[in-house]
This record gives sequence, structure tokens and C-alpha cells, in this order.
Amino acid sequence: SPQPLRRSDRELAAFSASAECALPLEELPLAFPPSYAYREGKGDGTPPDEAGWCDLLASKRCPAWCDRVLMDRTGGALVAASAVTAEYGHEPQPRVLTDHNQVYLAFSVESR
Repeated sequence: SPQPLRRSDRELAAFSASAECALPLEELPLAFPPSYAYREGKGDGTPPDEAGWCDLLASKRCPAWCDRVLMDRTGGALVAASAVTAEYGHEPQPRVLTDHNQVYLAFSVESR
């Protein structure tokens, strides 16, 4: 698990607490690896070891969750009222297309 990186992920909290933010933003808990410049692991589906998260620094940028689904409280209430358990995750992308992974939030709302 990328917990050492997660402890440094404070940008959203700082922004939401700032005077520049008209509405506080929130997101579901992050339970997936960083979406940018993460180490892919051994190719067999197992994640990299704890020490491996920051060894991919060719661009001199540490892996981060820079692709996120943020919402205001109204959006958060819609997700909380979902008829199915909301799923917040990432989908690995081929490196030839991008160095970011696709991030998604899936939930269901009832129409009236």
C-alpha cells in the first residue's frame, strides 16, 4: 500500500480550508495507487513493495493522486444515496497513451 505517499497528500484539505474555495470539496476514500507515475509492480498483478513507490523519478516528480473525482456536499449526498455501493477506483492505461491512469467514480441515482 502506498501509505507513505498518502500521508503527504494534503492539497485537497488545504484548498478546501482556504479562502479561495467557495464550497468545500470532498471525495471518497482513496483505496487505489497513485494515478500518476506509479511503479507498476512485477507484471503479475501484485503491487510494488513499499520501498518501490518513489523509485520511478525519471521526470523528477513523485507519484501522486493528481487525477481525482471531487464533489461538493450536494454531489457527496447523491453518491451517499446511491442504490449501489459507490466504487471509486482507477483503471491502468497503456504507457503509450498516457502516464496517468484513468480514475472513475461509479454510483447509481434514481430518477423521479
